[in-house]
Amino acid sequence: MINETLRDEITGHLIASIERTPLVRTPFNHINFSDAFPEQVYAVMLAGLPPPEAYRPANMAKYGRPDGRCSRGVADLGPSLSQMSADARDVWTAVHAALASDALRRAICTTLRVPERGRPISRLVHDLPGYWIEPHPDTRTKHITMQFYLAANANHEELGTVLYRLNPFRRAVLMGRASMMENVKQFPFRPNTGYAFGVRWNSFHGVELMGEAAGDRHTLMNIYYRKEPQR
Repeated sequence: MINETLRDEITGHLIASIERTPLVRTPFNHINFSDAFPEQVYAVMLAGLPPPEAYRPANMAKYGRPDGRCSRGVADLGPSLSQMSADARDVWTAVHAALASDALRRAICTTLRVPERGRPISRLVHDLPGYWIEPHPDTRTKHITMQFYLAANANHEELGTVLYRLNPFRRAVLMGRASMMENVKQFPFRPNTGYAFGVRWNSFHGVELMGEAAGDRHTLMNIYYRKEPQR
């Protein structure tokens, strides 16, 4: 059962956050929004995250740790709701519905200046020290990549996603001292913030290696696919 009043409140708050965020065109069209969810809703979201066993390993071959755990775990939001407390489940159910709303899709597509299409899949992501991902543009099956930071505080801003630009003609690259991928900017990993961009051939982004002092990195992905996704 969805609390429709709460769903509509969350949807409106998300849309307001997106619509007041300016579009940045370098190195590709993106936004970096803040105050994504209502304050009280965000507090319940953090307190009600599912237990570690709700997450499945993303790629043990790449992200396996010496302790036998995977440094990236993912959980589809819908199925993971059953493992939350009743209070958290009510809030997260409303969040899930808001993320799937046509109104939010319209707002994000308009802001990013991309065609209005696609249906989202929402997934919780749990990263541990040792996680990293190289610069990549995302698969073209995706229309929009959107990620919310579920940080408890701003103590580890360095865990945010980095945007890159392909620049093979820099002096350092030509001398063999640097990668062709130039670090352009990083979204600070701060509470209740996030980013979104339209997926293109040049939408290169990644995450630098998480050190042992980083702790846990909780995020919420809301990916819009060009075609109806296979769940």
